[in-house]
Amino acid sequence: MEINGFADCDWRENMFSIWPLERILEEYISSDDSSFIGFSDFLIHSHTIGFVKSQPGVFKKYGGGEYFFIAVSFLDAVKLINANSDLIY
Repeated sequence: MEINGFADCDWRENMFSIWPLERILEEYISSDDSSFIGFSDFLIHSHTIGFVKSQPGVFKKYGGGEYFFIAVSFLDAVKLINANSDLIY
């Protein structure tokens, strides 16, 4: 089953929101970092989860701009979010 993210900035009980395509584009366009494409955030932008254009995998990014590898694929990242893994925080 496929979905287009959460509506109206809804989030899971662990306070992660998975963005719809429209928000992914909106966040990317408004970002100062054109090398990062986010698709999820924690606690209203405490940090963001997404892709780094030049590197394989999924990363988390805090405000300072450093990337931390968390998963090999989007599906694996969503599984970590659903499992409330320590890797996503």
